[in-house]
Amino acid sequence: MVHNLVETGKIKPEAEATLLQAIMDREAQGPTGIADGIALPHAKADCVSESALVIAKLAQGLDFAAPDGKPCDLVFLLASVNDGNAHLNVIGRLGLILNDPENVKHIRECNDPYRMVEIIAHAEKHFITDANSATPVQA
Repeated sequence: MVHNLVETGKIKPEAEATLLQAIMDREAQGPTGIADGIALPHAKADCVSESALVIAKLAQGLDFAAPDGKPCDLVFLLASVNDGNAHLNVIGRLGLILNDPENVKHIRECNDPYRMVEIIAHAEKHFITDANSATPVQA
């Protein structure tokens, strides 16, 4: 997945090992398996100039030590610029999207990368719209 970032020009070839090590170091701090077969390995690194997301649908799941014990067959690799706020913001937004079983179902069924982007963008727009339309609580 990290190599995909090199192939698409998101990171320079000489940064591949550095980013992979940052992801492995982050994974050693605590598991990134969420649940329901989903993992969100991630890292911040100086070698990343623009945050990028790589999505992999695996034929056979891998153990990301998810709390439910399920192997992860849907992996979202997030490579972020070394800015804690942007990184946490993306993780939070992905968490909202992936917490909805309908979104996960559509992502799992999708085999077109362009459609995958549309699914995620639509899901994110839905959450933003819902958050903006919420009625404030008055004391």
